[in-house]
Amino acid sequence: MIPLLACLVFPSVAAGALDWTLPVFTLRYELAHGIREDPEEEALLPSSLRNTMSLRIKEDADPALFDLTLRYSVKDYFMTVGDYGYFEMEHEQAWRVSDPLKLGFVLGMKKVDFPEPGVDGWAKDYVSFKAGPTAAVTLGGTRMDLSLCARYDLAENDDRSFQAYVVSSGVSSRLSGWLLSVRYRGEFRLPFDQASSVSQLAYNTCSFSLTWDPSK
Repeated sequence: MIPLLACLVFPSVAAGALDWTLPVFTLRYELAHGIREDPEEEALLPSSLRNTMSLRIKEDADPALFDLTLRYSVKDYFMTVGDYGYFEMEHEQAWRVSDPLKLGFVLGMKKVDFPEPGVDGWAKDYVSFKAGPTAAVTLGGTRMDLSLCARYDLAENDDRSFQAYVVSSGVSSRLSGWLLSVRYRGEFRLPFDQASSVSQLAYNTCSFSLTWDPSK
């Protein structure tokens, strides 16, 4: 509910006071081709082909930032079943509330289609929705950010539906020519309801990086 309210409130707050500029459009095409060994012919043969087209529209209207990405992808397997395609839409928006504080949100939707059913005969198609708030604070040479995101995968076969919650945070600090960054990401997956047989799981990652730039 909070991201939806923000989506309605942010564009209407002093729209005339924003420093509007022309949006930046990025059109991208990606081709991925897989090769694997065929044990019967003892040769390397084409195994998969994926075509992906995306359009990103970014508008920097200080103190607001708008970012919309549309993506369509199709993947074909030549040696096995499992072909699929998806359409994805993601919108990010941030608002600089004050010099050190920036608040925002993310909204997304993804529709995945499988032309063939699973081994159990049930359709594997599903639609995914996600939403969550973001925040970032910059104090001197130190930046701290936090994002929370809820994702719901709703499958045509209720047995495959699940809900996931993602927490992401990071701290980066610059001292002279050194930049130290620490990031954490945790994903916690749960069954969507009693009809779902998806197992509970948690996946946590943590990273550390140290960058030296003598020109700083």
